[in-house]
Amino acid sequence: MLQASVTVTGTQIQTMNMLSLMCTVIWGSIILIPIFFMCCDWWKRCTYPAFTIPLSTYMKLERIFRAPNINNVNLIISDNTFNQ
Repeated sequence: MLQASVTVTGTQIQTMNMLSLMCTVIWGSIILIPIFFMCCDWWKRCTYPAFTIPLSTYMKLERIFRAPNINNVNLIISDNTFNQ
């Protein structure tokens, strides 16, 4: 029984927007509505760093998963632009 542990981190295409984060925290301390923005996907895409992984990497991972002698796979992927 073989195990595989794969960690794939994409190329960073956007840095963290500290201005957006700080404005949300400051305005959120005055009125509560901006704090709820932190749960929204559009706010996360605007504020947090963005990583992307080329499609060819996913194709190469498919070959690893099709190996007949691997029973357990631990896969960690950092790609927050996958579905866009």
